[in-house]
Amino acid sequence: MLYLPKGDDLRRMRLASNRSSEECAKHIGKSRPTLENYESGKTEIGLIDSIKLCAFCGFDVTPFTSQFEHLKDKFAQYKYKDLDDETKPNQRRVSKKKNHLRPTDR
Repeated sequence: MLYLPKGDDLRRMRLASNRSSEECAKHIGKSRPTLENYESGKTEIGLIDSIKLCAFCGFDVTPFTSQFEHLKDKFAQYKYKDLDDETKPNQRRVSKKKNHLRPTDR
């Protein structure tokens, strides 16, 4: 289970790294009041903002991000080069339809 830092954790992390709330908010692209809402527990921080903030405050996020590098290497060995090319049909999709998850007009 993934643990996201909660309000007090975020505040302690920011203060321990000697960062202002303004600096941290700017780094994650949020307003200072939004960051203060995260720190007070009024609003829950999202995964991406949490990772950005942890990295900005000097926390090691390598164990988390290295798992994605491992997946990238694993996919590269199978030569899944067309996964990022939207112009080519991907033969490895679950559905043969390209947009199978989009709602249809009925």
